[in-house]
Amino acid sequence: MRCPILLFFLAFSSAILMSEKTWSQDQPVRNGFTLELGIGMSVMHIIPEQGDTLHKVGLAPLSLSLGGFFNNSMALMFRAAGTSYFKDNANGDPSQIVLSFYGVHFQYWINDNLFVSGGPGLIIYGPNPLLKASGDPDPKSGFGFGIRAGYSFANWENNSLRVSLELFPSFIEGNTVIGEAVNLEWQWF
Repeated sequence: MRCPILLFFLAFSSAILMSEKTWSQDQPVRNGFTLELGIGMSVMHIIPEQGDTLHKVGLAPLSLSLGGFFNNSMALMFRAAGTSYFKDNANGDPSQIVLSFYGVHFQYWINDNLFVSGGPGLIIYGPNPLLKASGDPDPKSGFGFGIRAGYSFANWENNSLRVSLELFPSFIEGNTVIGEAVNLEWQWF
């Protein structure tokens, strides 16, 4: 299985980690309410019970997290995120297929620049309801996880700008779908 986004993320992360300086050196003060927004590129791996695995490159739609920090390192959030790709539907019209994650995430900051985040949630897989064309199948739902790691390359007292890799292992009615996303994210705290 080829993972171009994973390889890109590893190369980009290595370059960032080797640099000695971030854009801003402020000491972040993470407490109380937090909000995250992100957008990026994605790859979806659709693994049916029978047949060949499909690999589709696309966009990671706007992600959103809302929650709160317990202390300067740990937060609990509700997260809405996902991956997508474009294809032609049965009528030949373009259609956007979305793997959406809605769930709880626990975020832990290892230091002022590195964090990990993850948790379980509801997965919805199918055509984007905002762009759904006639002939598109109805979306399917299932269970999955959101798992994320990131590097903050710009820290200020109340927000950060970073790059992250997010994985969505998902189990949906006889299919396993794995979404990967590289996102540019902003977090306010």
